[in-house]
Amino acid sequence: MTELSELNNAEIAALIGERVSAWRKLRELRQEDLAEQAGVGVSTLARLESGKNCSILNLISILRALGKLDWLAAVSNDTAVSPVQMVKIKAKEKLRVRQKRGDSGMDNASITPSSKMKYTSHSNAETNKPDQAHPDKTSGWTWGDET
Repeated sequence: MTELSELNNAEIAALIGERVSAWRKLRELRQEDLAEQAGVGVSTLARLESGKNCSILNLISILRALGKLDWLAAVSNDTAVSPVQMVKIKAKEKLRVRQKRGDSGMDNASITPSSKMKYTSHSNAETNKPDQAHPDKTSGWTWGDET
């Protein structure tokens, strides 16, 4: 069996559609009958079965009509959390996550010479000797923030 993490979104949608179609056929239902029981349009059910876009609410309605809500058990909270723990969790949740000022959002591992460094020559172009203004500079690489 293929791991879901190895599939792209379109492949997962197609897999869900195949499962819904198989469950419908096992119950010997036509698309029209299941769509009516689920309270969705026939075209919505046909789109879902073919792996096309479908809203989560329509998916839930269809799974409910098929008696397959337990298929969503993995997303439900199967461990009991006390009300006190819930208050602590809610208090720690951030409503928004903002980028800090001056933070590019890049970690240091992704810095490359082409993205953050610039090459500055510290030699006299005519003599190819070190520039007298920067005698201690032996490397031509700088970060660009030196003055």
